Amino acid sequence: MEQKVKILIIALIAILVASFFLTYQAYNAKQAAEREVDALKVDNSSLAKKANDVLAQNQQMQNRISVLSADVERFTKEKESIQNKLELLNKEKTELVEQVKSLKSQKSEAASASSPLVSYKQNLSEPADAYWAGILKQKTDLEIQIRAIRQDLKSLQIANEQIQKENNSLLLEVNSINREKMDMKRQLEFSQKEMDGKLAYNQTILDSLAAELVREKNDKFQIQEGSKPVKDENTYLRRQLKGLYNRNISLQRKLAELQNKNATLDSRLYEMETMLKDKMLQADTLKKNLETRQAQGSAAAVTASKKESVELPPIVVRPKEAGGTSGEKEAAPLVGRVLAVNRENNFIIMNLGEDSGIKVGNIFSVYRQDQPIADVEIIKIHKNISACDIKKEDATIKVGDIVK
Repeated sequence: MEQKVKILIIALIAILVASFFLTYQAYNAKQAAEREVDALKVDNSSLAKKANDVLAQNQQMQNRISVLSADVERFTKEKESIQNKLELLNKEKTELVEQVKSLKSQKSEAASASSPLVSYKQNLSEPADAYWAGILKQKTDLEIQIRAIRQDLKSLQIANEQIQKENNSLLLEVNSINREKMDMKRQLEFSQKEMDGKLAYNQTILDSLAAELVREKNDKFQIQEGSKPVKDENTYLRRQLKGLYNRNISLQRKLAELQNKNATLDSRLYEMETMLKDKMLQADTLKKNLETRQAQGSAAAVTASKKESVELPPIVVRPKEAGGTSGEKEAAPLVGRVLAVNRENNFIIMNLGEDSGIKVGNIFSVYRQDQPIADVEIIKIHKNISACDIKKEDATIKVGDIVK
């Protein structure tokens, strides 16, 4: 049973360590996922900031392009108006050239005419010269204006070419910005998809970890519920062990007391054996003295010596077999006498031993005037004497009481 309890305790400790390890791994995985999510959020915010900067630059470029387009349209309109003016001037020039040609033809015709007409033409030549002088002046003014307009057209063409170059460069920049924008957008979409995938993967991991934690908690709860009877049984066993330990201690104390009693009994029995040997030697001496006196023919001395011999310690009448170690009383008990009483250790010494056929564990009764006064149990045996533990005592046992 103790082995099973130890195995259960070791299994519980192993389960607790495994659950703690899995919880620690889940916590570390969760922290790593949170750190990855934070890093992705930072990357997303930086990409969003870059995208906003690119959009702002694109808007600025769009505004600049719109301004340049407005300038180009304005210059185009001015160019068209100047071209219209130039066409008008060209038309006027052609008209004037035609008028001059017509006047030259009229003049040549007038020179070939008659003399009265010549005088008349000479009279008319003065205002005609003034007219042609004014026409030539207008022509020179128009030519100057045309040169100025042409210079303005050249400067406008140069400015238009510069504007077109700037427009082309701006268009290239806009295209590059649009390409960068598309790249950034694709990167954002890819990073968003990657982040969504990572978030989904992390969420799946977190869900699985949460499910594992819930399952572990349920298993732990079931283990705790299942370990309650084991704990109760363990507590009961500990109480029993404690009781057995206390009982063992008490038994050890009793054993020590019994060993002390046994040692005391051995010493007392040794003393009793020594005393009995001394008495037996005295009895033999008395018998020899009696035999010597009988040989001398003194009948009275023999009788006296017999009386004295009767007063010696009790002699066993007849030995009988003991009742075994079962503790039951003998049907025909042996008869002995109490030789000594030890009140400190609660035992007596009687004059029955191995020669009488008794064994350890036999129970005898103590009689006084044919009345039972106590029950004793043999605990130590020698050849002619034995020690008995007092089990029951109705009256105080004294030296000389009958044991049978």
